[in-house]
Amino acid sequence: MLKKTMKLVLLPAAAVLVACGGGSSNNGVGTSAQSVVISGTAAVGAPIEAGSITVYDATGAVVGSGNTGEGGVFSVTLTTKGVAPYTLKLAKDEIVLHAIHTDASSGVSNITPLSDAVAAFVSPTGAAEGLVAALQTNAVAPTKELVQEKRQIISAALSPVSSAVGASADIFTSAFVANGKGQDKLLDSISVVSNAANGTVKTANVQFVVKVATDPENPASQLPVVNLTSRSSLAEANAERVRLGTLNANELTPDNASVLYTGLIANLNACYRDLPSVRTDGASAVLSAPCKKVFLNNDPTQYLNFGQRLGASAQFAGLFTYAGSVEFKPVPKPYLVQDLMGVRRGDGVGRAIVAMSWVNEQGNRENIMLYTTKYTYNGEEILGLSGDRNIYPWTVVSHSQKREFPLRSDRSLDYVQSQYLISVRDLIQSGKSVVNYAKVTTPKRKKILMASALGGASRDLAICKVSEVNFGSDNQVSTPKNTETTTYGVNSPKYHCSGTSKSLTFAQKFISDTETRLPSDIKDVGIMRPLDDSGQPFTPTSAELAEYPSMGMWEIEYVFMDGTTKIQKTWSVARPMTVEELMGSNGPEAVMPRYTDAALAGIKALKMQSSNLLTPCFSGDATCDAAQSPVPVPATGGYSLSWTDSIVPMTSLWISGRRNEENANKTWISGTNATGWDDQLGVRSTLRAAEIKCSRQSLADAHCATGVAVNALGDFHPRTWMTYSELWGKDAEQRNLMRSYNWYQPRKQDGTPF
Repeated sequence: MLKKTMKLVLLPAAAVLVACGGGSSNNGVGTSAQSVVISGTAAVGAPIEAGSITVYDATGAVVGSGNTGEGGVFSVTLTTKGVAPYTLKLAKDEIVLHAIHTDASSGVSNITPLSDAVAAFVSPTGAAEGLVAALQTNAVAPTKELVQEKRQIISAALSPVSSAVGASADIFTSAFVANGKGQDKLLDSISVVSNAANGTVKTANVQFVVKVATDPENPASQLPVVNLTSRSSLAEANAERVRLGTLNANELTPDNASVLYTGLIANLNACYRDLPSVRTDGASAVLSAPCKKVFLNNDPTQYLNFGQRLGASAQFAGLFTYAGSVEFKPVPKPYLVQDLMGVRRGDGVGRAIVAMSWVNEQGNRENIMLYTTKYTYNGEEILGLSGDRNIYPWTVVSHSQKREFPLRSDRSLDYVQSQYLISVRDLIQSGKSVVNYAKVTTPKRKKILMASALGGASRDLAICKVSEVNFGSDNQVSTPKNTETTTYGVNSPKYHCSGTSKSLTFAQKFISDTETRLPSDIKDVGIMRPLDDSGQPFTPTSAELAEYPSMGMWEIEYVFMDGTTKIQKTWSVARPMTVEELMGSNGPEAVMPRYTDAALAGIKALKMQSSNLLTPCFSGDATCDAAQSPVPVPATGGYSLSWTDSIVPMTSLWISGRRNEENANKTWISGTNATGWDDQLGVRSTLRAAEIKCSRQSLADAHCATGVAVNALGDFHPRTWMTYSELWGKDAEQRNLMRSYNWYQPRKQDGTPF
């Protein structure tokens, strides 16, 4: 919906907002001297229209409610005065924001990501969402002085942005119009990321990302950030201001950014109103005019993302196959990266990465990000989907998890972990990989080496361990040490990594406070840490990790078997959580589903099947506990799994394990006679059960039963074991969260029980 400029801007602020208010302005209460009217604008840059507002007093009691109207404007008259301060909670689809009105009298309190950050700073839980619940359990309400102090700290730190966009008025308590200018442009020019951290005192870690013009497809630098916590002082905020420096208004988000964003959502919704037979040819061609308009230059063939074009079995598969109703919705951070004026390439062509969510008629929902390019259609500037433009598929995402060992009676070794998951698809031709190895450069300009997992069965490249990597004189990695000829032949040996890990761990902790070891001390859990300047593994402190950029630029250089190379870039859009955040209200334990008791019982029952060819242990094996060895495959079919509901929608299942070669003992513990495998299954977020079957991934992949074709599903080979499984979802920050299960006895690096 296009914004309309209000024509009452010369009236006093309260009069403007009451006159144009959306929703219940009186709620059945007269306008006596005791009435308290809270007015303002709700916006994330784009106005939040038709959002519901609930007002709570200092005890957590509901004292008023209303709705936002056109332009995000609202005015709520309290039904009862209650006790100040008042907390305003706004909810609209994926958007949930808070603001605090400090006085027991009428006034302006805008609801924005900045006011939500203030609520997080003063919340006893470190999360804005937890403030009301804390008040309802007798927490002490924040004082007016504390709220004003936090507002001042945020305003001081972001003052270079305010100056650049001409936002001279108070963003928290001054009326503004959501028209892409002034205070609204300030909101358009920043993204706010807030994480609650547990500890002796619960705190909020908040990062403000400044969206200066950066080419999304071929970035040259990181986005500037401001880092604040609940404990930050005004002096620290001023230090952040100095570090941010002077900004150029021409490189910040343009005035019409919100119009472009809401227009894209409207065009996507218009496209999906048609049936697939109208939208597409069912294979790869887009037919309908509304759907063509969604793509760059009204030409869907220009779309390229993750190495794929559009298609029923490729990108935007639902466009070709899904016949039900789909609605796209805005999210709190509309723009992640932008160069909407085209200043970085100098071609004047605007580009941006936007975030949104979708929901279908069954209630399935998912958070997504899309690469877009600005173009003109029938005289109107609009955003069209263009993709990341990468020829070869790769992504980097923040990945946080809680891992459990369900076969143990003692749960003390359950742990939390956060990492960057680096998914680089191995490129297979004629059943063999054509990638020799790949060099990945992180946002901190560190180097990572990746290569095929030994045996070639995995669909992704793996990160090489320190022992497998050569270091140059400057301690930067050069090439992997290890080559293998088993899969590719003696005439074409290629580099490989012995493990299957695709992630770098930045935080890890056992749940038990009495456990002094690290989860990475467990053998074969795939915990690989980043390397310091000397090439040695290290784990950043929580303070260091909290300042990692939530928007991070990554680079990959492919080195192919024929000696040619190719460089591509991508973005991570959330940093890994700290240990304290993993244990807080944002962490996977609090928001992710878990297997049902029935699912756990079914998996454990597989271990008792007499028909399995492999045995859990063999005579004389001192390191294997029969009750805690990996899980044999079902005699037929796949693993049947069920799980509980959760805050974050669960949209993927993952299992992995080992496929053993023939050996006399028929045991899984045989590092030289086993190859790794993994199988993934996407599921609708409303499902609570599914069966995950064997997926054969290449000619060299032998973990499926004989006769299962490449890229087909079927039974597992009887000499296959499951060692690991997970439930996976993505939150509104585009961050992977998962609950993981290890199906074996954890062992130390020397092989003895942990």
